[in-house]
Amino acid sequence: MELIEKAKEKLLSLFQKYEPKEEQYFKVYSDEFNTDYFTPRFYYPLYNKTIERMKKDFEMIKLGTISDIQRGDEVGSENYRDYVEKVDSDITFVRTSDLPNYEIDDYPDFYIDVSIYEDLKQDLKPNDILFSNDGKIGFSALFTYADKCVIQSHIRRIRMLEKLSPEYVLIFLNTKYGQFQIKKRIVVQATIPTIGNGLSEIDIPKIPEEVEKEIISLVREAYKLKAEKKLLIREAKKLIETVLLEQQSILK
Repeated sequence: MELIEKAKEKLLSLFQKYEPKEEQYFKVYSDEFNTDYFTPRFYYPLYNKTIERMKKDFEMIKLGTISDIQRGDEVGSENYRDYVEKVDSDITFVRTSDLPNYEIDDYPDFYIDVSIYEDLKQDLKPNDILFSNDGKIGFSALFTYADKCVIQSHIRRIRMLEKLSPEYVLIFLNTKYGQFQIKKRIVVQATIPTIGNGLSEIDIPKIPEEVEKEIISLVREAYKLKAEKKLLIREAKKLIETVLLEQQSILK
């Protein structure tokens, strides 16, 4: 967390002059209405003016033009297994609540059979960004070499294709400037908040290369440590389970 927060501070230092200002009242003219987003928050000056000011100093790139964004899959609650029921070959099933602290929870609420994982072929790769599109909108993490999971349909897999690094994009999405754009596109569908296809419309500023390199270095080190931690915990857990089984056999 410390390295990721340091990367955020490094990025935010570029944007100090765009510190947003709250506005209690605002008006919107009829010719400004967007038929896709007929909600007050889409027109909120705090969100819009801040990004418009940034556009004067930075080249802004639509996330959807430089990445491949895919949704996860629903596997059906009948296929869920909790921690007590799961078997060793089961695969982590990642839902919107399973992306805490910028990482994929290694001990989520549910697991699924490995055959479902093999059938779905979600093709998750290291440095893919996993982004919660519904419910806990904005929760996000980088997929690492230590992860193996299936993501539900409310999670989006963002794979950067060009221009900007996944490390930098992840950090930007988790700053107030990324969150403003996420919040303005939130709509409620059947009591569940979602940003639908709005994720691809988020503007990412192209920052100086030397700053992006510093952010990449910090984030890579953070996720290297996260991956190593997961592997060590798994190894320790197996060791403890082996010892307990041996003790049980001795007692018998």
